[in-house]
Amino acid sequence: MFRTKYLFYFILIHFIIATPQINLHFTDLTNENESSDVLQHNCLRVAAFMGTSRLDREIITYCMNDLPSKFDIENDNIFPKFKFSELSQQNITSQQLYIWSAPIDIIERYQFYLDQLSASYDKSMETQVFYNCTLPRFGPMCQYEMIVYEQNYMSLYDIIVGYYRAYGYRPTKLTCYTHLECNRGSFSACLDWSDICNGYVDCVDGGSDEEHCWQLEINECNDNEYRCHNGQCIPREFFRDDTGSPDCIDSSDEILELSQHVYQCTIQQPSFECEEKTLNIDGKNETDETECEQWPCKNIYTHCDGIWNCPNGADEIGCYLSPTLNCSSDHHICIEPITHELMCLPITKANNGVIDCLGATDEPKLCQRDYQEKQQPKYLSLNASREVVENHNENKVNSVNSRSPFFEIYPQREYECHRGLGLRVWLNDTKNLTTYACLCPPSFYGEQCQYQNQRVSLTIKFQTLSDSLSTLFAIIISLIDDSEERIIHSHEQFTYLSSRDCKVKFNAYLLYSTRPKNQTKTYLIHIDIYEKFSLNYRGSLLFPIKFPFLPVYRLVLIAVIPRKDAKYPRCSKSQCVHGKCMIYSNQPENVTFCQCNQGWSGRFCTIPHTSMCSSDSISIGLSAYNRSICVCPINKFGPCCLLIDSICQTNNNLTCQNGGQCIPMDEYTESNQKFLCICPKGYIGDLCELIDNKLIIKFEHDVALSQTIMIHFINIIRNAAPIRTTTLRTMPLTQISLTIYWSRPFHIVFVELQNKIYYLAVVQKTYQRSITTTTIINKSDRCQHINELFNETFVKLNLLRRIKYYHLPCQNLSTNLTCFYDNLHLCFCYDYQQQRLANCFKFNHDMKFDCFGQSVCENEGKCFQDTPDCPQRATCICLPCFYGARCQFISTRFGLSLDAILGSSITTLFTTIIFGLKFWILLLAQMTIISNPLFLRIQCISLDFLLRVFLNMDQWLNACIALERAITTLMAAGFDKKKSKQIAKIVISILIMFMIGTNIYDPIYRRLIDEENEDEKRTWCIVTYPSSLQTFNSFMQTFHFLVPFLINLISAVILIIKKSRQQSNVRPNRAYKQILKQQIQKHKHLITAPVILVILGIPRLVISFISQCMKSTNDAYLFIAGYFVSFIPPMVTFLVFVLPSEFYKKQLYASLTTFRTTIQRYLQRIR
Repeated sequence: MFRTKYLFYFILIHFIIATPQINLHFTDLTNENESSDVLQHNCLRVAAFMGTSRLDREIITYCMNDLPSKFDIENDNIFPKFKFSELSQQNITSQQLYIWSAPIDIIERYQFYLDQLSASYDKSMETQVFYNCTLPRFGPMCQYEMIVYEQNYMSLYDIIVGYYRAYGYRPTKLTCYTHLECNRGSFSACLDWSDICNGYVDCVDGGSDEEHCWQLEINECNDNEYRCHNGQCIPREFFRDDTGSPDCIDSSDEILELSQHVYQCTIQQPSFECEEKTLNIDGKNETDETECEQWPCKNIYTHCDGIWNCPNGADEIGCYLSPTLNCSSDHHICIEPITHELMCLPITKANNGVIDCLGATDEPKLCQRDYQEKQQPKYLSLNASREVVENHNENKVNSVNSRSPFFEIYPQREYECHRGLGLRVWLNDTKNLTTYACLCPPSFYGEQCQYQNQRVSLTIKFQTLSDSLSTLFAIIISLIDDSEERIIHSHEQFTYLSSRDCKVKFNAYLLYSTRPKNQTKTYLIHIDIYEKFSLNYRGSLLFPIKFPFLPVYRLVLIAVIPRKDAKYPRCSKSQCVHGKCMIYSNQPENVTFCQCNQGWSGRFCTIPHTSMCSSDSISIGLSAYNRSICVCPINKFGPCCLLIDSICQTNNNLTCQNGGQCIPMDEYTESNQKFLCICPKGYIGDLCELIDNKLIIKFEHDVALSQTIMIHFINIIRNAAPIRTTTLRTMPLTQISLTIYWSRPFHIVFVELQNKIYYLAVVQKTYQRSITTTTIINKSDRCQHINELFNETFVKLNLLRRIKYYHLPCQNLSTNLTCFYDNLHLCFCYDYQQQRLANCFKFNHDMKFDCFGQSVCENEGKCFQDTPDCPQRATCICLPCFYGARCQFISTRFGLSLDAILGSSITTLFTTIIFGLKFWILLLAQMTIISNPLFLRIQCISLDFLLRVFLNMDQWLNACIALERAITTLMAAGFDKKKSKQIAKIVISILIMFMIGTNIYDPIYRRLIDEENEDEKRTWCIVTYPSSLQTFNSFMQTFHFLVPFLINLISAVILIIKKSRQQSNVRPNRAYKQILKQQIQKHKHLITAPVILVILGIPRLVISFISQCMKSTNDAYLFIAGYFVSFIPPMVTFLVFVLPSEFYKKQLYASLTTFRTTIQRYLQRIR
């Protein structure tokens, strides 16, 4: 009873008070002998803080190296414990145990117990125990305690930050790298990992620390890579991208801040870094502060920025309003030096050499005259001496450091953990027996984290193609070796969403499973990629570890996620016993590997093991510590995917709106937000609660439009470069307006026509969401090039000198100029305090939006994305005669198909048109009623192929009938009917083989593609022939059409002429025209069929050879007519062959009479 009450109160407390979660990982050890090889256990995982402006993400795993058997824990029942059966009786869920800081392994065992209990009533696990700990105590038996813990901590991250603030890293002795035998001679310090391959011999007994480093010196990087000073390579895109996070292990890819760099060059010896630079222009020391006569010192950027850009400080007037003192627009507010009261200082007294304000704030020149290299604010004493008072918190004399009256006092550190996290371990609570242990980060190990780990330091950025911009991926990165076991030494798993993570660098430490690592093995980085919602396999990537002698191998990558319908050569290797052979998508040599079935591992999937992954997850292998590696569905988490993440199922009103897709946040994100919404087209916002902005652009008739128009959206950010996004639209010839729905923030919109012709469309000072903006583009809105505004001499000036005069065109009011540009900038004119100025920003006129060079467009279409690095949408620019969202449709001559003509016009409301099996399947597929990929693939390959075969066969059979009639007429009584039937059987067999043989290539090149854009998702059946086969296809289709057409035409002519001549010979007295008319009337059943077939064939012939290609679905009417004409002959067989013939009509009437008589007899029996 006591336990039940305690559990009730514990639940109630957790609902009232929000407390941090401390969930230990990897606490289960099978037995002590096996666990001696486990290098990491009892771990805490927490997201690393990268700063508010940083986009790096990293999980730091703090693990214990000491085995649990080292600590003799005596359970004295200080904390209550509950059996699984007791928890189940109280309806406690695994989610509650997770919130109560239970170890992850215990939570998953409890969930497994609940699942087994409901399925098979298995009670073997009901005696397992959960200890109900109270923070700061945690662990399987509540044996661990956080040394630093305060009640206001909200997360594990807060606890760890508090620990490092209380116990800063001030080591009494250095950490050591012990995996290389090194005699350092008289130098007593141990070897550090950074001493290896640093260019200096530290080991005097043979220089083993520099033995293999020549391999780095001869290492060559690719053209798209930057070579670090130590010889390793990083993507060129990462060069000087973030001074706070160097990617080279020697930091050679980043430089000092500019102001600090210039200052350093003034005080150090001449070097390449300082001397190999151009410091003057045309013999002058040209800077941004020279020739400023035409540059207004007061503009929107300098106003109230805290710096006097105008000599008299006019740009800082009106910035600091006082409720007690109201100064005019030509006065500064400052403190009177004698009375220390606020006063208004006339602008004429500013910077006049006389100190009027306290601290000489009105005379900034006096402070900056001799201290130009410093950037801190300075104040001058009243006597205007050289004594400068700096605002610096380490100035013992002139600064006062205030302290809070309430602060925490922590005891002296009793146990050194270096860079690790110290824990107190309770051995016996009653006797107050404790000891200390360290949780070490991945870089260190040992009882006190005193040793440095061999490791792979990985930084990776992912890119996805335009077909997957809104697809959530599960990415598993593994450190493997090339042994027969293909051991997975360590791994990391996270989710990736392009719209959220396109600029993110993921950092991870991958450790070897043995210390030291086995130098005889080859190690590699293997990456598996799955779609998170469907768990469909997308592909795998492989990256080798090139320099195994390095203790820390730095690997910096940009990885491209394979396209959705990527096609790779088939594996020739057949050794995958319990798995299938796969090809790495990033290896040009088509390197293969075996993807093992669940329960199998090893290089060739021959090693059995028991997978602990849940039934709805995917098992991708077994770690070196015999732990299953699982990929969880979207609503599950945990090592075995047994725990339910219900954040997207509960509180539906608080999650995504308007059809947005909810995805839970992963552990890589330290955020109060627990989920993210993927919004459908037309909606934006954290919860998809807002409507996209609607922009309507209309063009006056005097604006010469091009077929392709680019719209540039510029988002102005204070103290940062503007963000440019671009969309591309095709302008129909009959339209003079565009409607664009846009979800990104913007302040300025430019329209670019062909040949770099720009128009200023929109300027808004404040971005407003969910509004409709209508703008009309006039000829006067065109942006002029500087060649049109300045003379040739001025245009040839250096940019630094030339740009200082860019305000002049705007100040010339007679031109009514709205914008202009040069080769590097785009500028627009704006009004500011009774003056017209220019606002310029860098603009790459030749920027490539080519989808990272990996287009998903078909038929050589060009892929265009809205931003070069973080796209949200992409468009395909098609060549002539190709169209579709991915240029997948071709409309030249015999390339037409029903998919191409009608597919994009089918909607869910289309229910009236029926055209055979092909049309119905196409209709149902576009309505997503039929979505089975196997069925769609089979019908794509078979139906289109059979349609071609049967249509051609029908034309040839009609031609054979017409030919037989012509032969019958020519031979008259000599025609052998029996022999004709035998020949007909042979001809039909030959025709069938001929039709199949001349069309067999079509199903080989047919395939399905998924077209997914903001509007909808569709599946298309397309065919793409090589150029040589395309020529053969055109020839064969022409042959199959033209030859039967000519046979029908010639047969019809022969029939008419032969019959007429026969009657003319019999009746020579009658006129030939009368005879001809009579024969046509008498034998119309023999003539009608070939004549009708000829008439039906003419439109298709004309369309195929004379008309232009179909460039869009707007041109579909003519082509759909030509397509349907080819199906008319088999549909009108009754009209063509039966009704014109008296004999066939008699046979029809006889059959109908027999059928009617049979029905009447049947009805009489029923009565």
